[in-house]
Amino acid sequence: IDPADLEAARLLALLAQTCRQRGEDGKRFWSGFYRHRVERFRRLPLPDLVSRLADAIGCAPSTSAMQEAVAFLAHLDADTQAGIERAIRERPALCVALSYNMIDRRPR
Repeated sequence: IDPADLEAARLLALLAQTCRQRGEDGKRFWSGFYRHRVERFRRLPLPDLVSRLADAIGCAPSTSAMQEAVAFLAHLDADTQAGIERAIRERPALCVALSYNMIDRRPR
C-alpha cells in the first residue's frame, strides 16, 4: 500500500473518530455516509477538504482526535500534502476502508 494512502487514511480516521454519528450508528456511517462525504470534497486542497468534511460529518472541534488532525495538517510538507490529496482524489474508497481498519484495530 502506498504510504500516501496510509497517511490519508490516518487523517480520515482521526476525523471519523470525532464524529458522534459513527458511535451512534456505526453501520450507517461506514456503509456509505462517510465515503459519500469524502468523495464530495475530494477535489479540494487538503486543508479545505478537512474543514468542509469536518463540518459535514459534525466533528467536535474540541476533541483530542480533531486537535491531532489539525496538528497533522500543520506539520505536513508540500510533497506529503500533495500525495495525500492525490490518494483521496484517486482512491477515496481505499482510503476510507483503510481508515475503518485503523479504527477497528485500535485497542479498546
